[in-house]
Amino acid sequence: MFAVSFSTGKRSLISWAIRKMTGSKVSHAFLAYRDETLDDLWLLEADRGGFQAQRRAAFERDNVIVIDVPVDIPIEAVRAADRWVGDVGYDYEGLIGNALAKVANWCRLKVRSVMHSPRSMFCSEAMVRLLQLAKYPGAEKLVPWKETPEMLLEFMLKDRPDLRAKLAGVSID
Repeated sequence: MFAVSFSTGKRSLISWAIRKMTGSKVSHAFLAYRDETLDDLWLLEADRGGFQAQRRAAFERDNVIVIDVPVDIPIEAVRAADRWVGDVGYDYEGLIGNALAKVANWCRLKVRSVMHSPRSMFCSEAMVRLLQLAKYPGAEKLVPWKETPEMLLEFMLKDRPDLRAKLAGVSID
């Protein structure tokens, strides 16, 4: 079983900035799963080290898991995404471009970021691409590089009132 999970950093300036700029409770999205061979919880994520696998316990030392959204996706899609490990970096250029565009928009200038590296991804972009590989219902309508973690969370909770109610009580600051 897999889950698209959402988190925020405990002491991360980037996490804080993403939450403030997007008005979100979350700043990061990743795929959580149980590795049966290692009998441990793991995650696949796009982060500062690129697209990588990490033990969930290690991740939780510096992050707060806000919510796990169980998803039914085929293992073949996860294996296809696993090929990104070590090959795809984190899109720092795009992050800077989006931040500059957001500041310009606050100044009432209509600006869109054009900074986006084709060899790298945001965390939410990686999860959208994975959902599209898995042919997850509705994912084909998402634009991978435009989705923020909050937008992806809203998409994942669209038909999940049980999880939406659980999220309503979460306060992150």
